[in-house]
Amino acid sequence: MGDIPWGTHSGLLYRDCGDIAELLIPCFKTGLESNEYGLWITSDPMDVAQAQKALKAAVPEFERYLGKAQIEIIPYNELHIQQNVFDTKGTINLMMGRLDQALKGGYSGMRIAGNAGRIKEREWGGGRSPNMRKRSTPSCRLGECSPYALIRSIGAGRTR
Repeated sequence: MGDIPWGTHSGLLYRDCGDIAELLIPCFKTGLESNEYGLWITSDPMDVAQAQKALKAAVPEFERYLGKAQIEIIPYNELHIQQNVFDTKGTINLMMGRLDQALKGGYSGMRIAGNAGRIKEREWGGGRSPNMRKRSTPSCRLGECSPYALIRSIGAGRTR
């Protein structure tokens, strides 16, 4: 991805775990090595254990980063869903809380990656994610999400 400015939202269309790893592993590796906090929200086809295994293989000091909570890898169903509906406001509040903690903890910013493909069009709420000291990469499995879902995710929940 190269040098990208803070507040950047990019999108990733993928076929399988290999596609996800090809982009996100170098993205998180660079962030960790640049003193950034990382939040990876996983879902099918790549779960938490697979993400950790891939990062461990690519990042020599991964266990140290994980141990000091510089990176968090959590499953989609523990973050985005409240009573079977995507909770836009709660998710944004959680991410902003993590960003505040990261900045207070001495990190230079935050990288976020998650999968928008699980979010149905009707579940998008209002609200917009502030572009402060974070870089995000939502993803969507080819054939499983509408272009609308990916665009909404990149736009950080902007209203239609």
